[in-house]
Amino acid sequence: MHDDGYKNITNIDISKPCIDQMQQRRPELKYQVLDATDMRCFQTGQFDFALDKSTIDALCCSDHAHLDISKILKEVQRVLKPGGLYIIVSFGVPVERTLFF
Repeated sequence: MHDDGYKNITNIDISKPCIDQMQQRRPELKYQVLDATDMRCFQTGQFDFALDKSTIDALCCSDHAHLDISKILKEVQRVLKPGGLYIIVSFGVPVERTLFF
């Protein structure tokens, strides 16, 4: 996205080593170690677009998958501007993932 002209990109991950590694690869982007189920550091309606690259997949394996995924969806809805776009990239088959929506 950055290479295509989008310059104001904020990346989050719960893993500090992941963030550190990505920051070394692409220092021009913004990074934050953050749990996506609790994004209080971001304002309501702050973002135009949210991209979930397998976060939902990772949470599907947790003991509290429905609760954790529900929290993420609520937070994404809150931080997106009205009309904002949320795209989920998942390796799960639709019949297994749509249960969470």
